[in-house]
Amino acid sequence: MEALITFFKEDAYLVFLVCVVLYFISGRRANVDRKKAVALVFYALFFFGLSVLAMAIDAYRLTPHVIWVGMAIIVFIAAYYRRRVFPYAKHCKKCGATIHWKYRWIEKDTDCTACRSEATSEALG
Repeated sequence: MEALITFFKEDAYLVFLVCVVLYFISGRRANVDRKKAVALVFYALFFFGLSVLAMAIDAYRLTPHVIWVGMAIIVFIAAYYRRRVFPYAKHCKKCGATIHWKYRWIEKDTDCTACRSEATSEALG
C-alpha cells in the first residue's frame, strides 16, 4: 500500500505533465479529433487528483487506504462521463466486429481491419 501512495505522490505528476504536453501537441495538429483531446484532459485530471490525494494522505498522516476511496471516486466519475473519457466505439459500425484498442486510440477510424481493407481495395480499383 505504501508503494502505491509513494508512486502517486512522487511519479503520478509526471504522467499528468505528459498528458498535458500531449494535449497541447495534439491540439496543433489539424487531423486530431476533439474527442481524443477531451479524453486526454480527463486522464490528466484523474492522475492529478490521485497525486494530490496521495500528497494529502502523506501530509495529514491519513490511513493509506483512503487512496482506494479516491480511486473509487475516479472510477465513478469515469463511468458517469464514459462517452467523454472513452470516446471511441468498441465495435465496427459496418460489421459489428471488435476493434483493436490500437486502432481505436491511435487512428480516428471506427472501422475494423477487414472493413478498412475492403474500403482500401475498392478505392484502389
